[in-house]
Amino acid sequence: MSAPASPSLSPADLAWVCEVVRAETAVVLDASKEYLVTSRLLPLARRAGLADVGAYVARARAGSAADRWELVEAMTTNETSWFRDVEPFTYLRERLLPELAAARPGRSLRVWSAACSTGQEPYTIAMLLADAPELRGFRTEVLATDVDRTALERARSATYSQMEVGRGLPADMVARHLERAGLQWRVREPVRSCVRFAELNLARPFTERGRFDVVFCRNVLIYFDTATKQQVLDRIHQVLAPDGVLVLGAAETTLGVSAAWTRVEGSRAALYRPAGASSSGASSSVSSSSAGSGAAGGGRLGAAPAPAPVSGPLLAARPPAPAPLRLPAPARPPAVPAAALLPGAAEPRRTPAGEALPRPAAPRTAAGQAVPPSPLAPGRVPATRSGTAAPPSRPGSVLPGSAFPNPAGSRPAGPDGSRPAPTQPVVPGSPRRLLAPPPGGRPPAPPPRAAPPHPSAAASRTDARPDARTHPTSARPRTAAPGGPRPDSGGTR
Repeated sequence: MSAPASPSLSPADLAWVCEVVRAETAVVLDASKEYLVTSRLLPLARRAGLADVGAYVARARAGSAADRWELVEAMTTNETSWFRDVEPFTYLRERLLPELAAARPGRSLRVWSAACSTGQEPYTIAMLLADAPELRGFRTEVLATDVDRTALERARSATYSQMEVGRGLPADMVARHLERAGLQWRVREPVRSCVRFAELNLARPFTERGRFDVVFCRNVLIYFDTATKQQVLDRIHQVLAPDGVLVLGAAETTLGVSAAWTRVEGSRAALYRPAGASSSGASSSVSSSSAGSGAAGGGRLGAAPAPAPVSGPLLAARPPAPAPLRLPAPARPPAVPAAALLPGAAEPRRTPAGEALPRPAAPRTAAGQAVPPSPLAPGRVPATRSGTAAPPSRPGSVLPGSAFPNPAGSRPAGPDGSRPAPTQPVVPGSPRRLLAPPPGGRPPAPPPRAAPPHPSAAASRTDARPDARTHPTSARPRTAAPGGPRPDSGGTR
């Protein structure tokens, strides 16, 4: 049994791996990627039963082209998912497909998915084309290319696990475009027939692929150097329709790399059109320099002539801002007149039929005497104890005899020096009614309550202890004293 592989790699072996990968795929690797190289090649060394990664590299250097290509494929990145970075697909479905359908009298539409990996991106595009109502009757095609042959074989099988399907594919699209294949999912035939897979290296010429209306080349340019980026963008420019759109990754841009492209505004995705191109419904493109536009337009196959140079940027007309949303004010309940709430008011209360309700009886004391109205009742002027009207109150003052401020103000003393009684709140639901003091002065104080008798006095009473005949549960058992009479013999207690 061979020893486990060691993740060691000499500087010479690392330099050779970086050179081979760049020659085959144009992917730039350097000495700082040693950990990435060793982590990608270590599973291959273990599968081959070699001692370490260095031994695997030595075998690849002395082996055939197939051994070197296996090393190259191990260094490619195949990360993908359904509707990855959803913004490009939203723009394609809502804006771009209606524009292209209206501008294609030949009723034909082609899309290129470069670096398609295991196929989730081209199948996502094909599903959107199949669901677009404006493309009914169109002849649609999606070309999916990649440099990794193993990834292309998986993409052609169109079979995915439950975990792969759950990464971004909505449930309604799963029901329409996928079918069960044992424990996995398989893309249905109408969508599969729309996609054509092919091996293609972006670092080499590919102009024989025909003309495309949309090109997806996402998360590929970040692995190239500036010279390779320029070459790839120029080749895509040659195969893209004048009003087509190039879709790049979120971290990619043509700024500072190629002047033949103009960014499409109005979307958060990295969308670009050929410089100088116009579309009937595009929200806008800011034109680049006329020199770059003419140079790029002259080299394209069947390209339209470049437009006349302009002196300033083309500003797209923006739609007017929508009016602010105003919600109606909530309806308030109708006000209830005071006559229907206060007993003793001028207008009597009435039933819904209009009949007058009887007035409530005036409050009376226990002796049957009518209780005079309170000086603080609604509609009455506050008066002093002597009966004279109190002067206006001063807001923010403190009631006499109270430590709390009165929001309505206190009532100052009258001409004779007397003050009105302080306001006492009435607790809602309380059975007690507070009566106003009589005009002659304060009401008499209630008699003091008698103190309860002391427990010792109650214990000394002969009838304090309950009788066993009337209170059998509380009677205490009695026992006779030694030499004394029995408790029930009539003796002295």
